[in-house]
Amino acid sequence: MIVSHKNRFIFLKTRKTAGTSIEISLRPYCGPDDIITRITEDDGDGIVPGPQNYLFPRADWPQAMAARWDKGWRPGAKREDLKGIGYFGHVTASELRPRVGAAVFDSYFKFSIERNPWDREVSMYFFKFKNEAKKPTFAEYIAGAKDIGNWDIYSIAGEVVTQAIIRYDRLADDLAKVTSDIGLPPVQVLSQAKSGFRPAAARDYRAMYDSRSRDLVSRLYAREIEHFGWQF
Repeated sequence: MIVSHKNRFIFLKTRKTAGTSIEISLRPYCGPDDIITRITEDDGDGIVPGPQNYLFPRADWPQAMAARWDKGWRPGAKREDLKGIGYFGHVTASELRPRVGAAVFDSYFKFSIERNPWDREVSMYFFKFKNEAKKPTFAEYIAGAKDIGNWDIYSIAGEVVTQAIIRYDRLADDLAKVTSDIGLPPVQVLSQAKSGFRPAAARDYRAMYDSRSRDLVSRLYAREIEHFGWQF
């Protein structure tokens, strides 16, 4: 997640949508006062600028969000991070708005990314079990799948609050329009930062599905499918 005061934009980072790659591509245009969340526990490996301005005192964060921070970061947190909590990569719009303030949130250009949910679930499956010698079949995974959707990241009370949502299937073109809208030069996403786990045989996500798993995904993400017009 990025809140750029320098360029007056907010990037709301979604799951399994090339969000990390875009975040890395946007970082060089950020200023010293911008908020940039960590990508990994070891973030700061030459990406300039690195994570910054994302920590603040625990007392300044609602209890529920403090619990999310604890669950997401503290088991492997660095010593200097134990003094506070803060923003995290997939913070939702409803969590972010009261923290940065309505004036900033409402006036900045907000954008995010979304992906066909049938394709996204295949990507998540191979990423989630990338280090597992024995993993469930894809059908078994889908049968027990919980909602990993991104709707709450870019919406508040069911309403989309971003000025733009980049579609994963037209990433380059949509990103070019967004960067133009926020006054940045063309940004090229050179590589997928968290890719390489999906075998070639699964590149066409349709090959992974049977009718039952296809219908399960259609019910689980009915809201996104209707809003974006996704088709299997």
